[in-house]
Amino acid sequence: MALLDPGSGPADALGGPAAASTTAHAAGTMPRVHSRAEWGADESIRFWDPEFPSTIKAATIHHSADGNNYTAAQVPAMLRSIYAYHTQTRGWGDIGYNVIVDKFGRIFEGRYGGLTSTVVGAHAGGFNTFTFGVSMLGNYDLVQVPQVTVNAVSEIIAWKLGLYGVDPRGSTVLTSGGGGTARYAAGQRVTLPTVFGHRDVGSTACPGQYGYARLGEIRERVNALVGAVGRTLLRTPESAAVYVVSGTHKYPVEDLGTLAALAPWGPWATCRSSTWTDSPRARVSTAWCVHPQERCTSWTPG
Repeated sequence: MALLDPGSGPADALGGPAAASTTAHAAGTMPRVHSRAEWGADESIRFWDPEFPSTIKAATIHHSADGNNYTAAQVPAMLRSIYAYHTQTRGWGDIGYNVIVDKFGRIFEGRYGGLTSTVVGAHAGGFNTFTFGVSMLGNYDLVQVPQVTVNAVSEIIAWKLGLYGVDPRGSTVLTSGGGGTARYAAGQRVTLPTVFGHRDVGSTACPGQYGYARLGEIRERVNALVGAVGRTLLRTPESAAVYVVSGTHKYPVEDLGTLAALAPWGPWATCRSSTWTDSPRARVSTAWCVHPQERCTSWTPG
């Protein structure tokens, strides 16, 4: 048993559920996220140096397995307790989750290193690299997940996967690092959905029976959000090739007629571009839309 004192401070006046996320965020923008400073993270106890792999390939969904009867005002102290437990008791050097979402739909920054980055968390032993860990605050093995929490989880994952061109209804291959509660031995390659639950890779009930049951809905919500704001159709003048662009990645399309099969990824604009790079912060410059709007645009993910 670890006895933790989260202390108190100005962060405890963060505010109530009025800040909850109830609607989709504006196109391509990050939903409202309360920073580490806002929930009162004591940076002096953090001893882990951030690590940054080349990209993000998937999102992992968790629950914190705390109580469910907390008030909005109690959340900052709960986060500080989790932070102290992960950092000092577990020896992880920082809070493990990249993001935490409470039952009021509020989103909180977790692991230090920047939300737009690929920073490695400590949330799914053996599968932390290339994944973005989102935890729902509460025990969702016991109660249903509030809809506002599902909405907020979907929004932050859509924003994140959109940055890195990940199809939320697709799959990816991750290599297990083994150890801890990992279900797969080190070096084993595992095919996983790009939005998966902790139990898919670890010997755990996380994110609880009711949390796990919402994964299909979350994937569909994420897909709808990414499809609405994060994908663009490009035709390059050099090769006359057509591409679907999602985040920082481009996918070839044989002809415009195949777009019907790609719904609901629309609406579409046929664009031309003189420059493309496949760097992690890829930029399409001097791009212009020729349909449905005759206006110049440039595209810079993130």
